[in-house]
Amino acid sequence: MNPSRRRLALLALALAALCPLTGCVPQRVVWSPDGSRAAVIGSDGLHLCDAAGKLGPAILPGQVQRVAWLPDGKRIVVVRAASFATWNDAVKIDPGEADCVEILAKAGRAKFVASGGDVASFNDGSPFGPGVARLAAMYLRDTDGPALRKDLGDHWEKIADLSYDVPLCELYDTTGDDVGKPRVLLVGRPDWTMEVRPSPGGQAVAITLWNADSETSIIDVAATDFGPDDDNLILGEGCAYPDWTPDGKSLLFIKVPGQQWSGQERMGHNALLASVAGSRGKSEAVRFGTLVRQ
Repeated sequence: MNPSRRRLALLALALAALCPLTGCVPQRVVWSPDGSRAAVIGSDGLHLCDAAGKLGPAILPGQVQRVAWLPDGKRIVVVRAASFATWNDAVKIDPGEADCVEILAKAGRAKFVASGGDVASFNDGSPFGPGVARLAAMYLRDTDGPALRKDLGDHWEKIADLSYDVPLCELYDTTGDDVGKPRVLLVGRPDWTMEVRPSPGGQAVAITLWNADSETSIIDVAATDFGPDDDNLILGEGCAYPDWTPDGKSLLFIKVPGQQWSGQERMGHNALLASVAGSRGKSEAVRFGTLVRQ
């Protein structure tokens, strides 16, 4: 067996041990630009594999969903699932939400109690999404626990184990013995997924956020080498399928026109539909969009 086939065979055996056939994620093995290493997503976390197919221990435990190498072959962009059991833990990952969550929680407390601990009560007439509503319930539970537990009675169990589960897009350096502390590029929202595409020079990462329920997508461009304040550009909803020009200065993506939805201007995949004749004479919906270069 030649070396390349031996490498693939060893890696295939390692993957078989790491992951059962059910529940496997796409693109489980991602090779570095020079082919010297591979990032391998296993059921127990993220591993690195050398060119000979030797798999190392998990360098990042947990549920890893996506991996992409930067062109320098040293840093990797990782999308992983994160779960925060308390309000204090959740707010640390996204401090910008703290003020609006506190306001929403205090204003909606009476309605929350009257609903029997229904988290969705925070969404009624609120411009905030379900993720912020969940945080509001956790805020009340963790800061007003005894009084809220008395008011909710048997309904307390609805929020006793409530957690904030979101996808995180993070940047790790693999040059040392471990990946070290990550830099958070983007915090997602519950029930959203992420896909990543680094620029050719590695200065930025285009992150696509998808929500299957609302058929909505957003593109966020995150810088990899700058400070935490001015390093993200949100292209807006209805933007999807990004790719970079070879010089890394422009991003091409599909943009769907907006439509009025629930009193707010939103960009969704359903924004512009046309009915055309499909197979067997049945009508099929076609979604239209515009190819944009920015």
